[in-house]
Amino acid sequence: MMSFSLACLRRRAAALAVVSCMATATAHAASATTATSDAAVTELTTTQIEQALAWDKRVVRGELANGLRYFLLDSRTLPGASKHQLQINLLVDAGALDEEEDQLGVAHMVEHMVFHDSSGLPQGARAALVALGLRQGQEFNAVTNAEMTRYMLTLKQPTSERTAALLQVLEQMAFHANLRQAQLDEERRVIKEEWRGKLGLRQRINDQKKALLRSGSRYVDRPVIGTEDSIDQTPASLLQRFYADWYAPNNMALVAMGPMDPAALAGLISRQFGEVPARTLPARHPRDPQLHDQLQLRAISDKESSTHQLVALLRFPELAGGELTAVRQRLVAYLARDLMTEQIRRQQSELPEGVKSLSVTKGEVSDHVGILGFAVSVEPDGYQQGLRALLTEINRLQQHGIYADDFARAKEKVRKTAENNIEAAQQRGDLWLVKLVDAVSRQRPLADAELSNRLSLSLIDSITLAEVNQQLRRWLNAEDRMLYTQAAGGAEVSLPAPAAIQQLWRQLGQQPLPALQPYQPVTARQMPEPRLPRGQLLSQQDSPDLGMTEWRFANGDSLVRIRPDHFRQRYPRELSEAQVSLEESLHERLYFKAVSSAGFNQPGRDPWLPQLAGKVAINSGLQGWSKSQLRLWEQTRQVGLSIEQQPQQLSFSATISNERLPDLLAYYHQLQSQPWLDPQVVSETRDNLLKQITAPVRQPLQQFSLALGKARAGEEDALQPSLSLVRELNAQQLQQSWQAQLRVPVRYYVATDMADEQLLALALRYLASVPRDASAAYATAVAGTVAGEQRLELAINSEPQAWYNLRADMAMAWSPERAVQIAALGQLLQDKLKQQLREQVQGIYRLESELTLTPPSLLLNADGRQQAASDPGRLRLSLRFSSDPARIDQLAQMSQQVLHTLPAAITPEWLARQQSQFDEAERSRLGTGVAATLLHRLQLSEEQFGNASYLYTMDRLPRSFDQQALRQLASGWQWDSWVEGVLRPDPRAGVN
Repeated sequence: MMSFSLACLRRRAAALAVVSCMATATAHAASATTATSDAAVTELTTTQIEQALAWDKRVVRGELANGLRYFLLDSRTLPGASKHQLQINLLVDAGALDEEEDQLGVAHMVEHMVFHDSSGLPQGARAALVALGLRQGQEFNAVTNAEMTRYMLTLKQPTSERTAALLQVLEQMAFHANLRQAQLDEERRVIKEEWRGKLGLRQRINDQKKALLRSGSRYVDRPVIGTEDSIDQTPASLLQRFYADWYAPNNMALVAMGPMDPAALAGLISRQFGEVPARTLPARHPRDPQLHDQLQLRAISDKESSTHQLVALLRFPELAGGELTAVRQRLVAYLARDLMTEQIRRQQSELPEGVKSLSVTKGEVSDHVGILGFAVSVEPDGYQQGLRALLTEINRLQQHGIYADDFARAKEKVRKTAENNIEAAQQRGDLWLVKLVDAVSRQRPLADAELSNRLSLSLIDSITLAEVNQQLRRWLNAEDRMLYTQAAGGAEVSLPAPAAIQQLWRQLGQQPLPALQPYQPVTARQMPEPRLPRGQLLSQQDSPDLGMTEWRFANGDSLVRIRPDHFRQRYPRELSEAQVSLEESLHERLYFKAVSSAGFNQPGRDPWLPQLAGKVAINSGLQGWSKSQLRLWEQTRQVGLSIEQQPQQLSFSATISNERLPDLLAYYHQLQSQPWLDPQVVSETRDNLLKQITAPVRQPLQQFSLALGKARAGEEDALQPSLSLVRELNAQQLQQSWQAQLRVPVRYYVATDMADEQLLALALRYLASVPRDASAAYATAVAGTVAGEQRLELAINSEPQAWYNLRADMAMAWSPERAVQIAALGQLLQDKLKQQLREQVQGIYRLESELTLTPPSLLLNADGRQQAASDPGRLRLSLRFSSDPARIDQLAQMSQQVLHTLPAAITPEWLARQQSQFDEAERSRLGTGVAATLLHRLQLSEEQFGNASYLYTMDRLPRSFDQQALRQLASGWQWDSWVEGVLRPDPRAGVN
């Protein structure tokens, strides 16, 4: 179902964890008519209320004499947070909205330029950060938006000396950047490519939406990145003026999280940042839009659009109040938003012919102005029906309001969420930094999760249905209204004049409308017990040195379990009290994977039929169960099962608590032993595919991607199902295909510390009893690519933008050590490409590159064991970037030169950094991630070597970083398949 999005608007999280986890709350919202009564908070003392509204005590806060504020969080006290890196964020309270009329895009340009030279760093901040071991894009980056500029730095393995050096660089960026004209002339080429990289349908549509949603405000006329002209022509003097105006210590906040002594770090900050004096800041421009009591009719139009949609926008002022009142009102607003969204979802059944879906979204236009967006997705000739349906449902909601029983359920949901958040907040890990930065940037305390959620629990009972309906009707009564259409291909849509629409709106509001769809309770179901007899165990093999047991069953299936705790003892670590608590909770987690060779690439058969069969089967659920019943069962049992199909493999996987294993296996057993394809799902799948295949491909990038895929695969049917297959698709075909896949024997992998007896009993009951046929013929083949070199050029882009795309692969023997080496070489390749194409020649802004070594494809023997196929493995390369059309060929050649000279970049310094990064990642993989790591490596080992030898040799992985071996590995690659593609502007469209 298509839904309307307010993604182009800023979304604000609420101060309290209960609200932030459930909704985007209204900013500073409170109502004088719903003031908090004393009885609302009788469960908490005055001191407890004050603490619930104050900063979490773990956050060490301070303010220097010059006004710079700092917020420090010691990650050693936080379960799951990184203990080996210090993350520092500098927040500058200035963005595009603070620019003057002649400074379009200047805030963003300054963000780029402060990485160049300063009074104390003649070689530039970028070079200084790299010298400290930070990589651009990974360990240092920056972002500018309409309201703020943020600099993000991450220091691995911090020491006091390295931390002091990092703060020195940051202080130079903040206060002493030179912003020279010559360097701006170079950097503007990179900025231009950042602007160019955003061009396309999505950006054009978002720009048009922003102009409508935020009409009457500075947001519309202040694109953060600027315009092509402003990027090309803005002089350095305008950047210097903005920098002098806004880069003042009293307009900044420094946020840090990592292993630290907060008092010592506060001292470093004071010494490094305390000497720059405070400055008087310029007056800020108003940010809120001017609201008008009128209906406007607008259209979003683009010839590449494939959407048919009608949207009603309602804008209104948000209410303001004191802290405690605002907390209560945010709960009221959350309830109103949540209940409204659920009610609109129910109204889908009321939609007339030609109207496909209905949705509503609540967001913010600015600090003090909110917005509702109601949208209907329609057929090309369904706009008139969509208009009436849209206005009918808005008025119906306004007339009838929220049902009392819905309100009671929603309040109970808030209570449960608040209670769950108290526990969940203890496992935030590195999300602490996200929440801390969000709180600082919004100038709200990051409250103690337990206290703030207990405050919400004390407030929720005092909230009445009348208050929620009053809030809802205040939104729906907003007089600042807009209707806009968006038609595929940019087609014109004929709607009545605004006055006629207003009259229809009023008429529908004045006449009695039928009641809203009531809540339909879902009848809880119990998972059926297996109808088939208990399976038989053929053999058991124990490997005590690996903590591993294998069971083989009479139906051809087999299960191998591995005990994560065995490896926790093998790789002991020093843990803090918080980490011990986290580790103990992970002991109760279970990782499950079921793998067979029922892939989709069968010789002589359409590869799409097995894929569609699996998709329909999973979407069909269980026979006799509604989707709501199955969803309720999954939610209450906390069980989910995902499916993935590859050319030569079909797998099901899940991560659950140990106690939920009986539920998971019972569910899996039903899917396997009682396969069912819902006729309605079959019909919907066929109809959707027909629309997808027959729809015109309007977007140039989509056409380019399809052409490249066809060149690599050699046939169009490899990219999407053929029209003939979809037209003839029926339930019998799909059922036969799915049953054939389910007959193939399965290998189960389970990582858990559960007792053998308990696990085996469940496996015999639910897994060994599933009917299989080891003799069934289910042959698959490698999904190959067309051999040789190919070059594809298309001149169809509607933007002044060119794209280069390279895909290549070759045979290469796989091993764990080599896979580690290729991953390191892939990171080196990406770093060198960025260094050459962006930093040295300013030709690109962003690129995507990937170098991977995939294991051999698999075949299945009659005994159900997976063995390596004849293909030894594949080295795969992909590269993609956009640039100025005049430079695309030169940059493509440069990228290939970087690839050829990669061995020379393998230096001892680079090897040392890679070794350190790998060791840190491996500690995490064998720490909190040990169960998932073991499961993955065990599966790889069995598939490639026919045994568990990888688990014996994991200690060798850190020795993979040998300079000679890596240089030899990176030399003389002979690609079997090499496909280059270039997308250029369409000369007929006057684009160059």
